Amino acid sequence: MSSDWIRFQQTESSLSRNLGAEVIVTRPFSNRVDGLAGSAGAVWGRLATPVSLPELVHDISAMYQVGPEEIADDIKGLLDQLIHLNLVEEVILAND
Repeated sequence: MSSDWIRFQQTESSLSRNLGAEVIVTRPFSNRVDGLAGSAGAVWGRLATPVSLPELVHDISAMYQVGPEEIADDIKGLLDQLIHLNLVEEVILAND
């Protein structure tokens, strides 16, 4: 399957709250709370709706005025962490 159809988004069960310049994220019945600051908070906000990795890298690089190649690995690493914590999920879009 082509990665062109894969999008990422916050899971329906994830909970978040803005706290100053930081976003606090957790899941119901979890004792773990994580804080996302700076660009990680911006990534979290963008994940409110399904977005592909290239779109996410493009949007965040434009927001912070850096080259996509400078942040692509960091964004992929953050996505992997958020998926591992069950805060973000992959969504496969139907081929129209």
